[in-house]
Amino acid sequence: MCDPVSAAVAVVGAVASQAMAPKPPKMPDPVAPVTPPQASKAPDQQAVRAGQAASGGGSAASAGPQGTMLTGMGGVAPGALALGKNTLLGS
Repeated sequence: MCDPVSAAVAVVGAVASQAMAPKPPKMPDPVAPVTPPQASKAPDQQAVRAGQAASGGGSAASAGPQGTMLTGMGGVAPGALALGKNTLLGS
């Protein structure tokens, strides 16, 4: 068969190649993130209504059809518009 020296060299080579083979990196165990509890997204309707009543309920819609958030309480004077005629949305 083969001599004992070559057999020993073959065994040592096989052991050495296994010892030097690249190993996959060991990954740490994943830890689940801790999420804090979320507050409710909808505000308390009673508190909102109470706050609006205390502040006078001032919203742009309550100023009437003339007043908006862009024009203020007075709105736009009809004479300031340079339309040339009375129009209703393209008619």
